[in-house]
Amino acid sequence: MSALHTIIAAARQHSRTTPARPPLLPAGTRFEERDIRIGGRSLRELAQTRTTPCVLIAPAERSDRERFVSVVVTTVTGREEPGPSCRTVHLSVDSDLDDVADQVTLALLLGGATDRSLVSSVVVGSGSSHRKVSALLPAITSPGDRIVLFCEGTVARSQLVAPAVDSESDEDWTGRCGK
Repeated sequence: MSALHTIIAAARQHSRTTPARPPLLPAGTRFEERDIRIGGRSLRELAQTRTTPCVLIAPAERSDRERFVSVVVTTVTGREEPGPSCRTVHLSVDSDLDDVADQVTLALLLGGATDRSLVSSVVVGSGSSHRKVSALLPAITSPGDRIVLFCEGTVARSQLVAPAVDSESDEDWTGRCGK
């Protein structure tokens, strides 16, 4: 009977984490052992040369739904282990996912994890409403790792960066340079 319960639990977990629509990939996407290349451009190099979150917009592989696909590379900033009653790992990232959570069709770990056991994960953005993206990611995903989010349509980097809060008061500002 325990094998049957395991199968039922796995089916329930899979149905909760499987995206409602198939992932839309950019044209020319190649999955390598430790990298993902889109149109010859390495996402690993992109993340190393720019600060995360970074965005790459490319033509869609199939143009029946969307003309473009946005690829967001973001860094994991925190990991919360699941409790005894929940098996979902919560991963915090350095991106504000409030505006783009509904556009995400696929989330992958960049860098080719050697551990192939996948766990149900929830990627939590740094935005004010803490929108979540459900994904199956390797169990060894930890802070410092990079996650690639494939999004339908175009996403601007400004949608992913939370505005900085200025701690200084503007009460004394006179509206001129003051030189």
